[in-house]
Amino acid sequence: NTAYNPSGHFLISVIGNYGLQEPTQAQIDAIAGLMAWAVERFDVPLDRIGGHYDYAETSCPGQHLRALLEDGTFRRMVEERLGS
Repeated sequence: NTAYNPSGHFLISVIGNYGLQEPTQAQIDAIAGLMAWAVERFDVPLDRIGGHYDYAETSCPGQHLRALLEDGTFRRMVEERLGS
């Protein structure tokens, strides 16, 4: 839905409209689990965890998921999973 090259990015897609709906706890946990796996597997620094909006003008992933990225929730969850 945007025109940038995603090479070198680990993309996580979540079905839904998170401008309108809130993610479930199961979705949040799954996203954090995938992020933790990618951080460990590909040696990604935690400060590189971000959203689609960091690379292109878009409302993706919607205000409800974006809030979890911006307030550090996902980074904290990844740190907990990795024991950092």
